[in-house]
Amino acid sequence: MRMIRTIHPVGQGAFYTETFEDDVIVYDCGSKSGEEFLHREIDTLKGKTVKALFISHFHVDHINGIKYLLSICKVEYIFVPFLSDELKIYYACLAEEGFFRDFVIDSQKAIDSMPEKQGNPKVIYVSSESNDSEDENAFDLNNDNNVVINSIPSGTSITYRNHIYIWEYIPYNLPNAELEEKVRKACEMEGVKNIDKIESSEWDKIETIFKGEISDKNSFSMVLYSGSCSCVYVDEICCNYYKSSGEPEEKKLYVSRFEPYGNMRNGCLYTGDCKLENEMYSKILEKYAKKIDNIHVFQIPHHGAKKNFNFDVLDKFGSSEIFYISVGLKNGYGHPSKDVLLDILNAGKILRCVNEKEETGFSIVYYIYK
Repeated sequence: MRMIRTIHPVGQGAFYTETFEDDVIVYDCGSKSGEEFLHREIDTLKGKTVKALFISHFHVDHINGIKYLLSICKVEYIFVPFLSDELKIYYACLAEEGFFRDFVIDSQKAIDSMPEKQGNPKVIYVSSESNDSEDENAFDLNNDNNVVINSIPSGTSITYRNHIYIWEYIPYNLPNAELEEKVRKACEMEGVKNIDKIESSEWDKIETIFKGEISDKNSFSMVLYSGSCSCVYVDEICCNYYKSSGEPEEKKLYVSRFEPYGNMRNGCLYTGDCKLENEMYSKILEKYAKKIDNIHVFQIPHHGAKKNFNFDVLDKFGSSEIFYISVGLKNGYGHPSKDVLLDILNAGKILRCVNEKEETGFSIVYYIYK
């Protein structure tokens, strides 16, 4: 058996998949670099079932491919970070009017209103409250009884299982309290209280207020850990060049093999646009303390922006081998930071900068045994 983790080349955005035969797990689905690049990558999932789609946050470059994904794939669950009304107002005013603004305000209602979707995706809200339980089966993606669940606490182990292995996904909704307070004060100043009573003509005015009052817009994200449970052994890891037209090319970047079979690192930490500093970084270290040694792949957040990176990551997550950045070739933001790139390379890590060019994407194939 094998699991294929793919970092798709969509440019200034994020679209990452983990494929178990005909079932797929997706983290983020968006890009600012061009619809054609994103659709090219989403098309690779035709005929498969998306067991779970995880959304890190509601910026356009992380969500603007959702409608297309839902139109060509059956998606069973969509996990989104729970937002206060203030943060809903904030993200809604930054979103395009129509489906994406509706998705921020009420994700389930927006999905249900899509006539072109396949299946009936269930939205699960991930709260910022933590789950300290050790129960691995808190949410089983193979269990139809989940239909009664609308929300889960951060830290819940979400499992995908088959006859050979169990894979788990652990999301943490790490809200930025400072950002939320700024939004709350801005809403109070302008008399914005009830998101349900905002007229369509008022959104532009609200967006103007936020642009003047709030400068740090890329500090909040739902982080996701992915990795096998302890009963799984990995024989070989192949990091291959990627092509969307078929199987990963047999042009290997490297092959890692232990003899006899051993329990090799196979985890990934997806970070969205989170800020790896202060309280948020401390929470990540605390919440994933038991998983750090299994993390093989690490997403550098916010397209390699310097203000979102922390050099300490290269020490605390020292067992991680591959660090990758998703970035647009002509993004206009100065991404990625040269300092971030040099820090990673000087630490002796494998660095992959993935843009919209197909040849920059890559897949990691994990061959898994009992």
